[in-house]
Amino acid sequence: NNLAGGLRDRYARTGKLQALESAIAHWQQAVQLTPQGSPDLPSHLNNLASGLSDRYARTGKLPDLERVIDTWERAWSLLQTTFVAVPVAYKLGQQAKWAGLYARLVAAHLERATASPPQATAARRRALTVAEGSKSRLLTELVGRRDLPAPPAISPQQVARERELLAELTALDTAELAAQGRPATPQEEAGRLERLQRRERCRQELKRLWETMAADSPEAADYVALRRGDPPKWDDLARLAADLGPETALLSLFTTAEGTLLFVLRAGWEEPAVVKAPLDWADIWRRFFREVHLYDRTNRRGETWYRPLCPLLEKAAVHLDGVKRVVFAPEAWGHLLPWAAVAWRAGWRTPNGLPLPLVTLPALGLLPRLRRRPAGKGGGALVAGNPLGDLKYAEVEALEAAKMLGVNPLIGPQATKKVVLERLSEASIVHLATHAYFAAGSPLDSGILLADGVLTAREAMSRRLQADLLVLSACQTGMAMALGGDELAGLAQAFLQAGARSLLVSLWAVDDPATAALMTAFYHARLEAKADKADALSWAMAETRQRWPHTYYWGAFTLVGDWR
Repeated sequence: NNLAGGLRDRYARTGKLQALESAIAHWQQAVQLTPQGSPDLPSHLNNLASGLSDRYARTGKLPDLERVIDTWERAWSLLQTTFVAVPVAYKLGQQAKWAGLYARLVAAHLERATASPPQATAARRRALTVAEGSKSRLLTELVGRRDLPAPPAISPQQVARERELLAELTALDTAELAAQGRPATPQEEAGRLERLQRRERCRQELKRLWETMAADSPEAADYVALRRGDPPKWDDLARLAADLGPETALLSLFTTAEGTLLFVLRAGWEEPAVVKAPLDWADIWRRFFREVHLYDRTNRRGETWYRPLCPLLEKAAVHLDGVKRVVFAPEAWGHLLPWAAVAWRAGWRTPNGLPLPLVTLPALGLLPRLRRRPAGKGGGALVAGNPLGDLKYAEVEALEAAKMLGVNPLIGPQATKKVVLERLSEASIVHLATHAYFAAGSPLDSGILLADGVLTAREAMSRRLQADLLVLSACQTGMAMALGGDELAGLAQAFLQAGARSLLVSLWAVDDPATAALMTAFYHARLEAKADKADALSWAMAETRQRWPHTYYWGAFTLVGDWR
């Protein structure tokens, strides 16, 4: 393997094809000599595929491209098998290590779509599933373990045992995830081996149980795939688009070395549409941070951050005719941007000419799992506002929201951590108007400030919620950071894992009066006009924008999850 790497370096220096052919031959030997179960095998396959890719770039011969794809696909398959089996720390490491492989495999399939028109449909389908299969795998797995109704083919005894095993496995994995980024205590370190052994016993029994369940019917097999956290297949995404109907479009953002891609999928389509644009994400983020995060009302400098993004969305607009709603899965830097603000400027409109409502998700594969969650048991609403006594408009906002929801709010010192946690698990709607912060170096330490303490993401992920809507009306509640690859962590991900069906969260430090106005408009649209959550947010943004035109005031909040 190392010898092959040196030979490839020689090829890069000299351009002599003989050196590349020798590198490929040595990588082939390395693959043949590596045992099937070795953790080195995906790396050797990845290196072999990279060498073959260099040869395809030199020759342009389709058989070389086919070998590239077959080799990377074999590595992908091995990584998926590994991902299911390994503990959380290894999952995060795998996501970080192999992000480049996922991007190269997507690019190779799109190259196949261009080079071989008869294979174009299958190639574009596979490019989309690899792109989405690389996003938020751990979160998708953990969300899928929460309450989901089982199909009739699965016996009550199997369902009961599966829930017991999933509860134990989830508790172990959640504890391990919550421990990320902080040193282990001696007691935690001493019990690590015992926990790993418990986890493996639990996983092996679940594996056997799932194999039995999946054999009962196609519906049972689909259920098991959701529970296990499998990456989506083409049929899964096509079925999701069909279920959502012709007025909803699924969009997936993905970045390769060749440029930024936007996949578009709608009900009944045989393949996704793909648009592409070269984007300098570091420059976009620098502008966005300067012009929005650090916005100063005394500075009259205009906004430029969104301009490089508009051509990509304008290219996609031709595929959105008749669409009334967009479900958008960003990637990398894209998770931190207000896509509703970009879409509005790019001219995305409903058939009625209104701004197109937009819902975001860490990965499209999360949506079927969120939509299948059983409805809450009518636990009413929990509203808390201004716990520290220094957010006048947040208090007004909480009082108005509580009035419309028909509950008594927790205001000021009433909004203690103990009381909020007691009510949190039962509430169908949760609205917290308070201070919050994002811990950039340690995203699981991000928190919501209450009257007597902080509710952190580490704590939130271990709760059991039934909230249909959780509104975190505070600063930076939607910001996240990658723990590895495109595996995100922050308050929003923690509450999704805990059981929330949808969240309304912010992407920067928000303005108190403007936020109060936006939230009041959101609840008026939601409760009085009977709008769905996405429409209600879109209308609230439009109303707030009339008074405060700058994106800083009206664009911070994004709806994550199910919009119904």
